[in-house]
Amino acid sequence: MKRRDRVIKALNFEETARVPMDLGGMRSSSVSCFRYSELRKHLGLKEGLPLIYDDFQMLAIPEPDVLDALDCDVVFYDGRYSNAFDETEKFKYYDFNGRLPAMVADPSSYSVLENEDDVTTQGGNLLSIRLADTLDKLWQLSHPDSLTVDEE
Repeated sequence: MKRRDRVIKALNFEETARVPMDLGGMRSSSVSCFRYSELRKHLGLKEGLPLIYDDFQMLAIPEPDVLDALDCDVVFYDGRYSNAFDETEKFKYYDFNGRLPAMVADPSSYSVLENEDDVTTQGGNLLSIRLADTLDKLWQLSHPDSLTVDEE
């Protein structure tokens, strides 16, 4: 049975030989970019950097070879990206200030603030923060017009 037929039959409550498999068909079923390289290695696939399409949840797009290795039936499409075919040309290298080598759509949309080690933002939104002085930094970022915790 073809993958498409399996999904259609399942959606119509018809019996299939197996339940359709999904990895990354939607954000809720996707994979963390922090573990994606390990998944590729475990499956015996060529090493590669995760293609991060959701930097709020830090999700990687499962690539076609991963979907094939897991015999997945569902692909992802959000109007910009799809994993139905190779779209690595839409991504550029970015290493999240040495924390995670990865591929992102627009590396110029990220910036490192403070002492270049503590906070990474994208479009003004907090993306990642180191643990040192976390509460004070979060307070300053969320209340830019008020006093810092030390000044109160």
